[in-house]
Amino acid sequence: MSQALLVWHHGFSEHYG
Repeated sequence: MSQALLVWHHGFSEHYG
């Protein structure tokens, strides 16, 4: 998994988690 995707997932979780 790329670090960019980890950052994206973190942002997604902040808004939708």
